[in-house]
Amino acid sequence: MTRQPDPEDRFINDVSISAYLDALADVCKRLEAMGSIARNAQSRVHGTAGQYWQGYVDAVSA
Repeated sequence: MTRQPDPEDRFINDVSISAYLDALADVCKRLEAMGSIARNAQSRVHGTAGQYWQGYVDAVSA
């Protein structure tokens, strides 16, 4: 005999997936903001520090 799906299970799974996607979108926005900060800082910095920031921007953008 198979177990009938509980409607509550579906609700919990939908809420969990929605919360996960919201959190993932928030992380993406934060990473995008960090990349923007790094690009702005890199435009004001020269030499070795500028190369450091470019590496950071490349890592965040990847």
